[in-house]
Amino acid sequence: MIEAGNGAVEGKLTVVREEAHKAMYASLNGELERLQALKAVNPNIRDEEIDAIESQISELDEYINKAQVQLDSLRLIVVSHN
Repeated sequence: MIEAGNGAVEGKLTVVREEAHKAMYASLNGELERLQALKAVNPNIRDEEIDAIESQISELDEYINKAQVQLDSLRLIVVSHN
């Protein structure tokens, strides 16, 4: 049963990872582009701020790629006929 459960969710793991990547990139790339555009007209924007966002994107990308499934519980139903 455990092998069947793991097999059932393995296919979904790829979909979940892709959705997580899309959400992360949508959020952080928007912020990165905003800071880069702002830096073009405002010299007060530091390179460290842009580097921090780029670093965060890189780290989150690695964590999402390492995401795994974990079996939380297994329900066993015993039917007895007397």
